[in-house]
Amino acid sequence: MMSIFSRYSFLLVLVSASCTWASEKPNVIVIFTDDHGWADLGAHNVVDDVKTPHLDAMASSGVLFTSGYITAPQCIPSRAGILSGRYQQTFGLDDNRYSPMPVEIVTIPERLKEVGYRTGMVGKWHLTPNPASDEWLADNIYKGQSLPPMNERRIPFESILPFKPGNQGFDDFFDGPIYNYWANYNLEGESLTPSGERLVTEPRDRLDIQTDAAMAFIDRNHESPFFLYLAYFAPHVPLESTEKYLSRFPGEMAERRRYALAMISAVDEGVGRIREQLRKYGELDNTVIFFIGDNGAPLKIDMEDIPLTFKGGAWDGSLNTPLNGEKGMLSEGGVRVPYLLSWPEQIPAGQVQYMPVTSLDVAATVIDLAGLPKDDILPGENLIELMAHPERAANRPIFWRFWNQAAIRLGDWKYLRAGKFEFLFNIVDDYTEQNNLAEVYPKRLESLRAQWMEWDATLDRPFEGHSGRLNDQEKAWYAHYFGVSEGTQEIASNDLEWEARHAVIDSVADGIKLKNFDPNAPLHFLTVNELEFGLNALCRVQLNAEKPGVGQIQIRYRDQDRFSPENQINFEFGSGVTTSAIDLSVPPGKTLVHLRLIVPFQENDLTIQNINLFSDGRIIHNWDF
Repeated sequence: MMSIFSRYSFLLVLVSASCTWASEKPNVIVIFTDDHGWADLGAHNVVDDVKTPHLDAMASSGVLFTSGYITAPQCIPSRAGILSGRYQQTFGLDDNRYSPMPVEIVTIPERLKEVGYRTGMVGKWHLTPNPASDEWLADNIYKGQSLPPMNERRIPFESILPFKPGNQGFDDFFDGPIYNYWANYNLEGESLTPSGERLVTEPRDRLDIQTDAAMAFIDRNHESPFFLYLAYFAPHVPLESTEKYLSRFPGEMAERRRYALAMISAVDEGVGRIREQLRKYGELDNTVIFFIGDNGAPLKIDMEDIPLTFKGGAWDGSLNTPLNGEKGMLSEGGVRVPYLLSWPEQIPAGQVQYMPVTSLDVAATVIDLAGLPKDDILPGENLIELMAHPERAANRPIFWRFWNQAAIRLGDWKYLRAGKFEFLFNIVDDYTEQNNLAEVYPKRLESLRAQWMEWDATLDRPFEGHSGRLNDQEKAWYAHYFGVSEGTQEIASNDLEWEARHAVIDSVADGIKLKNFDPNAPLHFLTVNELEFGLNALCRVQLNAEKPGVGQIQIRYRDQDRFSPENQINFEFGSGVTTSAIDLSVPPGKTLVHLRLIVPFQENDLTIQNINLFSDGRIIHNWDF
């Protein structure tokens, strides 16, 4: 029986040749999703709750790459990689801390404009300076000063503007994740200020807005060859959707899962609408469409279904099943992503390709199809030619470097390093990374390690992982997913003590309760001071109560001398053992330092068993009584 590579090899050679000398330049659309797990594409046949009929149709009309990779397991570097066509580490953008993308980096749209393309960008840009850009902020905004806490950092808009899409090769742009955009055209396709202006849309489904903006760009530019980069803000947190999409997923399931499925469904419907629009204009057969995720889903290890009112870093409801690991890791769950390619009438339909491909191949493919000369600075390859010559895919390495992790895939094999731990996987036979063959094939491991080190030596920054140490987040991941430990420590209980006011804490078998209440005091409560965090947090209180009731959390910020009425949050608790989750939304520029917990101790036989503060996917303080 012929392999899938053999069946299409001859056809694709002919297709590649015909494309190279085609007189009509194809349109190009790159659709990029955000924190979209590998499992959540119907064509992968992994889970049965996801619904992506339009994407599945796109796959069946083109190519499904089951081993499609991104260059980083994090948003900013992966976007810099796909838009530049280069490993982002070659220009120093190793992770989110090293943004913005330098303006001198030549992007795909800048190249295509040289040969007459109209270029457009819609959705999440995320390549400008931001509060996490420590190095850039120290050099440009806070010269000679200590950096303030992240939530108190301020970047003037005039310092951000040079890094926006209008200055990175895009003629038209509709830049923003939700309702507030920087745009030079509106949803009706009408031109605005050429350099851009603020545009606030009505508060409806954010993904429908981004689809509408993409379609408005096509309406404006379909008579010329065009390049559109559509970066959907989905299913990244904060999770938001509308009844139109939520109603497609009834039944019992984690609420975060329901919202992720709804948001992916909105993206899928948007892809269907765009393809139909292209068909209406007679441009579908002349349009190359890529659909790629920016990194794996952030599972936060436990995939906890915390309340949607918490807008910060948490599980986004998407799945990487059956891949191992998650966003932030160089395991397959962090860097293997949904990856589709469609070009009707040019690429034979119904292909499933297992060869490893990378987001860097997008630039190489597009530049070749546009008739531009090959640029040796770009390490990717024309995917159409690669499919015609699969042996080239088997013999080219794909590299990664992130935080204290390193990886290389070459053909069937993958070398992975996390701190001092090394792994070798036959990634074709064992794509879930369960069987470490490092001791079985030491020479193969040494060869791959040497190739990775040779690549690493060419990069802009030294590798953080040369010390052999992992950061705390990496320690937790690799202990959980790979069973290796580097002294991972549990968060210390009672690192800051809760104290009683106008009562006395009594330790009991299943927690603490208050007694000896001061009859003259208006309130009896627990309090903790000297906190220091500026991110949104979730305060979770586990109670064992004789009967249900209402409690209250009071908040004081660092710039406040007293607790104010507007910073009081009521919460309900049930009878028996229950956990209440209270969303602590910390405004920009504020730092939360002091909490009070008020519950009806006197009227209710009630004990407090546990209190923790959860933020950015982890417990930052834990008190287990």
